[in-house]
Amino acid sequence: MKFEGTHDYDVEYHTVGLDDGIERWCSAKGKAYFGVAIRFIGTIRDISKLKNAEAQQKLLTHELEHRVKDTMAVISAIAAQTFRSAPANKAAQATFAARLEAFNAAHDLLSSWTTAPMMIVAEGALAPYRTGEDRIRIGGPAVILPANHAMSFALALHELATNATKYGALSVPGGRSM
Repeated sequence: MKFEGTHDYDVEYHTVGLDDGIERWCSAKGKAYFGVAIRFIGTIRDISKLKNAEAQQKLLTHELEHRVKDTMAVISAIAAQTFRSAPANKAAQATFAARLEAFNAAHDLLSSWTTAPMMIVAEGALAPYRTGEDRIRIGGPAVILPANHAMSFALALHELATNATKYGALSVPGGRSM
């Protein structure tokens, strides 16, 4: 393989120190000049602390996701026991279960991403209110939301749909929400 001309490089790599045996992560950026004379101009930085922090954050995020799932399971069990003692509230139990599922779906979507497409968040938040009658339509430009905004958006949209079901367009036959 023959290289000629100028090429940018931007790489991260793992290395072990020859003198001390310490494992390090490095980031190298610069320009490589190929031809008769060969030279590299750039920098190499030790990014071990950054990589260790990323690994720690990933571990903590995984643990937090696990705890949220456990908490949701407990909430679901408490709700099932509460509604079981009042059998007349089957509709309320179904509504609560749907809302909890919408919240879980939003959490699942966000737990693996740092951003989320607004359309997917909206679809998940409105899923419990879709009856197959094409009463809810979603549209608009492709927008990417940061995770914290996506969760707030999902909860707000879910609340708006709840209000539309109780008092607004979705409370009457043939009503539509756009």
